[in-house]
Formats: sequence, structure tokens, C-alpha cells
Amino acid sequence: MATTHSTSRRPGTPRRPTSSTAHARHRTTGQRQTRTGGRASVAATPGADEKLVDEKLEDVTPVKVVRAIRTPDSDDHLAAYFRQLAEHELLTPEDERELSQGIEDTEIMTWERALARPEVVRALLALVEPNLEQPIKFPRLQKVLDEMAKTKRGRKDEKLVKKLVAAAKEAAVQLRALDLDRVHIDAVVRELYRAREASLAGL
Repeated sequence: MATTHSTSRRPGTPRRPTSSTAHARHRTTGQRQTRTGGRASVAATPGADEKLVDEKLEDVTPVKVVRAIRTPDSDDHLAAYFRQLAEHELLTPEDERELSQGIEDTEIMTWERALARPEVVRALLALVEPNLEQPIKFPRLQKVLDEMAKTKRGRKDEKLVKKLVAAAKEAAVQLRALDLDRVHIDAVVRELYRAREASLAGL
């Protein structure tokens, strides 16, 4: 009778590492270490190159930008003013005194001639007196005007004309002292020009 034997596997026993297998494992790990070490050395070389590039960049000196010299046309108004001012001679103290005295005399003469005209005195006083910082009246001037208005020929009377001129001089000096900023005299001159143009136009 044939008997059938079941093939049963014995429980596997753990194999002990022999010297050959241990040596093989040691070689594989060593090779792996050398491979990784080689890769690390290769990867480390770009860092050195970057340092060299940085050092070269530090050694490079910046190029200075040369700006174009400003031409006289590109100067501002203040520089042009000082350039033109340097072309003229400065005034001496005596010249300044003479110039200021000439301006004062001209303003006084303007007031005097305007106030010596009997037909415009009242209109000019009405324009100036309310706008003065220190209100002032001119009684002598008003008195001469009243005397001229009494007669038809009063404006042509030589005595009254001389009185009016003397009163106009006195009033002109006072107005010049009260109008150092030339505000009122400019207004008077404008009104005189308007009156002159109106008279020429026949109005």
C-alpha cells in the first residue's frame, strides 16, 4: 500500500550571518557612504564658486555718473537775477541818500501840483482823507478854496493862487509823511490820468 507523505516544512531557523555575508554588507555600506560623500563634495563646490563671485563683485568699484554742467539757460530766475545784479555797480551811501531824497522830492512835487489845481483839490481830498491811517484835515487849503469859490474870477486871482500854492506845499509835505507806501499817491495819479483821458474824449 502506497503511503503518501505530506511534505511539511520545518519552521525556519534564523540564519546566522556568516563572515562572507557580513563582509558583503560592510562593503555595500562603505560604497554607499563613499557615494554619498562624493555627492556631498560635488554639491559643496558651487558654494565656493559663489564666494568667489561675491568677492569679485565686492572688488568692482562703482562707476561714477558724470552729470552735464548746467548752462546759463538752465539756471533758475534767482541765479539769473544775481548774475545781472553783478553786472551793475553798487550804490554808495551818498548815492542812496541822493536817490531817496530825489524820490521824496518827486512825490512832494506831485502832491503840490495836484493840490494847486482848484478844480481838482476837493475831489482829491475826498479820495484821500477817509483812507488815511491818521485822519487829517487841511483847513488852510479849504479856506483858500472857499475864497476862490466866492467870485467867478477867484480862480484867476493872483493873490488867491499864491495862497493856494503855499497851502498845497504844506499839505503835500504832510501827505508825503502819511503815505510812505505810495498807496494814495498812486491812486491819485490814476484818477488824474482818467480825468485827463475823459477831458480829451469830450466827456
